[in-house]
Amino acid sequence: MAHKGYRYTLDEKLRYIKLVKKGATTIAVEKEYGVDHHNLNRWLERYDEHGVDGLLPRPVKRYSTEFKMLVVKKHLEGASLGQLRQDYDISNEGVIQRWVNLYSDGKRLKNKGNKKAKGKQSRKTTLAERLEIVNWTIDNHYNYNLAVEHFNVSYTQVYSWVRKFSDGGKTALVDRRGKRKNG
Repeated sequence: MAHKGYRYTLDEKLRYIKLVKKGATTIAVEKEYGVDHHNLNRWLERYDEHGVDGLLPRPVKRYSTEFKMLVVKKHLEGASLGQLRQDYDISNEGVIQRWVNLYSDGKRLKNKGNKKAKGKQSRKTTLAERLEIVNWTIDNHYNYNLAVEHFNVSYTQVYSWVRKFSDGGKTALVDRRGKRKNG
């Protein structure tokens, strides 16, 4: 059986499509070969619409916050995930479901963009600040991303400080860069 995240080759997709075209049901193909019938239905749809080109890997799409909100609101008004996927050419229903879940949880539907370019830069901090950040992060169930936003520091810094604190306590947070070692 295929595992989550498995990428099927073009030949595999065509083989499963051929089985369905010859009369097998998508459920039967799923039981026999472990291919999810939802994926198979999507491949059939794309194959019927675009031929073999519809089965080729699609480039990663970036959606604006406004677009995500439009799709979420349409879903909340009653549109099905499948219909929205088709109408707005979204890769799969799971993408829309994630947006709906984020929205329902009161979280922002951010446009992720280029993660590397938007990473937080390191900044100088005092020992007291580092200790406050570490304690806050631990109190908030090790939510490093939330600490990054709350204290305007980099993820790497927060993770490093928490790890150092766990291993060596408060003294491990002392910045010794540029200082001579004793002994």
